[in-house]
Amino acid sequence: ERRALILRHGEEMFRRHGVLGIKEMRKHLAWYSRGIPGAAAFRAELPKVADPDSFRAVVGRFF
Repeated sequence: ERRALILRHGEEMFRRHGVLGIKEMRKHLAWYSRGIPGAAAFRAELPKVADPDSFRAVVGRFF
């Protein structure tokens, strides 16, 4: 359920803002992961998120 919400949110950010949406979504991903075990390692991957494919991959691995 959380994964689906995050993926929809990310797709909408990319659709509306393009590359800037990717940067903004990195912040949202950090917030979404707060308090979840393993979140620090997940957040360490966020700078690698540069396009919709890498976004979906990192979300799929963590959530």
